[in-house]
Amino acid sequence: MRCDLDTTRRYVSPAARDVLGYDPAELVGTSPLDDVHPDDRVRLERMFTKLQDGEARTASIRHRARRRNSYVWIEASYRIVCCGAGGKTSFVATVRDVSEGVAAQSALRDSEARFRVLAENASELIILGHDDGRLSYISPASERLLGFTPAELGAMSLADYVHPDDMEQLLAATGRLSRGAAEVSVVYRALHKTRGWISVEGGFRRIPSATGDEPTIVATYRDVSGRMRQDEALRHAKDAAETARAQAEAASRAKSDFLASMSHEIRTPLNGILGYTDLLLEEDGLDAGHIRLVERIQSAGAALLTVVNDILDFSEIESGKVELDPRFMLETLVDNTVSIVRGQATHKRLALEVEVDPAAPRALIGDQDRLRQVLLNLLNNAVKFTPSGSVTLSVEQIGVSSRGARLRFAVTDTGIGIPHEKRARLFERFSQVDGTIRREFGGSGLGLAISKTLVELMGGDIGVDSTPGKGSRFWLEVALPVAGEAEPAAAGRATLSKSENPAHILLVEDLELNQELAVAVLKKAGHTVDVVSDGAQAVHAVQHGRYDLVLMDVHMPGMDGLTATGLIRALDGPVRAIPIVAMTANVLPEQIVRFRAAGMDDHIGKPFKQAELCAAVERWAGAIVEEDAEPSDAGPSAPDPLDWTQFGELTSLLGDASARGLLAKLEVEIGTRLGDASLARGRGDASSPAPAHDDLAKDGLAGDAHAIVSAAGLIGFGDLSRACSELERACRNADPTENAVDAVRTERDPRLRAAA
Repeated sequence: MRCDLDTTRRYVSPAARDVLGYDPAELVGTSPLDDVHPDDRVRLERMFTKLQDGEARTASIRHRARRRNSYVWIEASYRIVCCGAGGKTSFVATVRDVSEGVAAQSALRDSEARFRVLAENASELIILGHDDGRLSYISPASERLLGFTPAELGAMSLADYVHPDDMEQLLAATGRLSRGAAEVSVVYRALHKTRGWISVEGGFRRIPSATGDEPTIVATYRDVSGRMRQDEALRHAKDAAETARAQAEAASRAKSDFLASMSHEIRTPLNGILGYTDLLLEEDGLDAGHIRLVERIQSAGAALLTVVNDILDFSEIESGKVELDPRFMLETLVDNTVSIVRGQATHKRLALEVEVDPAAPRALIGDQDRLRQVLLNLLNNAVKFTPSGSVTLSVEQIGVSSRGARLRFAVTDTGIGIPHEKRARLFERFSQVDGTIRREFGGSGLGLAISKTLVELMGGDIGVDSTPGKGSRFWLEVALPVAGEAEPAAAGRATLSKSENPAHILLVEDLELNQELAVAVLKKAGHTVDVVSDGAQAVHAVQHGRYDLVLMDVHMPGMDGLTATGLIRALDGPVRAIPIVAMTANVLPEQIVRFRAAGMDDHIGKPFKQAELCAAVERWAGAIVEEDAEPSDAGPSAPDPLDWTQFGELTSLLGDASARGLLAKLEVEIGTRLGDASLARGRGDASSPAPAHDDLAKDGLAGDAHAIVSAAGLIGFGDLSRACSELERACRNADPTENAVDAVRTERDPRLRAAA
């Protein structure tokens, strides 16, 4: 564009159409002052005046110019030119559209203004910095956060206000930004001007920069001292909770140890008291007065034993270790339970009656031992609190559902009765109707609480109806699945008569009283008994004599029963398979688990009953007697883990020889795949030749367990099959394997001893 000195345009290039929106012809003869924005006119006039007066030869200006119905920002550069000697002087100008740049600058100014407003009013400290460490902005929040003004903080180095122990951590975090991270955060200690070290959290974000002069990092800082104190308090609380949990577990173990010790200490003398009273009552020549005195001794001992059992049962229930056993005959349960209290009832001249609904199923599936315990508790209470009249145990089928037959057991007496306001407390632990009852009749106050818990474990209900002075009716309702009518086939060893198969027994017992009592009972049953007093003597005896059974006390001076059992099981030859039955006052569930883990086959609690001891001898001593005999068609007794019904079906399908061949092969596979070394590796035992974390060992054990699952299940070892399946699952899932290995060992050992 060329203009006269009076600013009249004389030439306009075609680009005017793009910049100003006019044809060049429309602009020729006009002045730039004609289309300048009113707000910019004064500045443009001043520029022209300077050029016209010769104060400058060139000038540039940015202003708004009309573009049809709007204005655009243009940048115009003017210079004075002369057309030859004496020629006319004029302006030459270049004009370009800068609207976008002006708009961007305006937006940037607005953004910066807003940022400053936000930064200067934010509670967090905001700093803009460069990669070379220069700081271009520090918000006023530096005084609130660190006590330093922005100027003071800007003059400090990192080492001046960052804790030396945290410097490496901070530099590592910011270094990640240099390596391409978009955002990082770090918590470190920073120096406050007056408060010392505080915890701050710094967040660093990279921002784009158009030029090297603009900041590349925005950092925000906030005080997290309160949060860190809360985190520390939470850690202390968790540590305290963990310590409390460990202390509670230790207290629980101490309680269990105390109960075990108490049980042993009380049951051991009770064993002598009750055992010798049994023997005395069987002697001829006692007159009626002596018999009455012995019966009272026996009754007092039995009452004390009931209190001990109540306390132990309640401990088991509290720890959730009560297990329910399956199939039983209703008639047998009722008869056995009533027979226990019949002597007490006869002594008090009470009529003891039984009423069983003919419609009730004969065979049921449930826990007969716990059900008997509940009924016995109710019957004992009824006899105890009934001065005269009768006590009746009734069984009625009140319904049938998908869960089985619903039965109501009721114990009705004509005793003292219970006031209505006292009934609610009857089933609470350590509760009796009043203190005079405890003083007059004795008891721990645990019986009904235990009964209620056991009934609830079976999914039932228990309650009482009573009229003071007329009597009470305690009842319980449970739904029990109906079992098949056929009784389990008796095994050869379970049916051996003591007169036909007298056993040679090794009794391992340190107390002379218990030795004499057990020997008297066993000899009376027709057995031969050798006695030793500690575990070392027992290990020696089984190697130099032939025994059908070992009755092993657990706690003895010198070598204890568990150690002796382990040594016997490690011997070579058939002797390692000799049945070993623990005979001890230790009867808590965790103790019984240790007995089985050590290699014991069964246990008898002290004080033992003659019938229980003789039954255990017949059950286990027959294992050696029958080793060379032809197997009975009836199959093995209950302790045998083989399902003889299933094995019989296999025999029918394959023939006897093939079926027993499979059984023999399975015994070999069990010994090979589930040997002690393999199980130790899977369990992670310290004695294992492979480390506990050896994944290959567990993979191998999983494969071995899998190989046994199908074969064991097919032949009839259901418990072993399930234990192997659980072990395989634990190995595959990298779960703890200790319990699964112990379960397999428990199911495996009877098979290996039988194979030996």
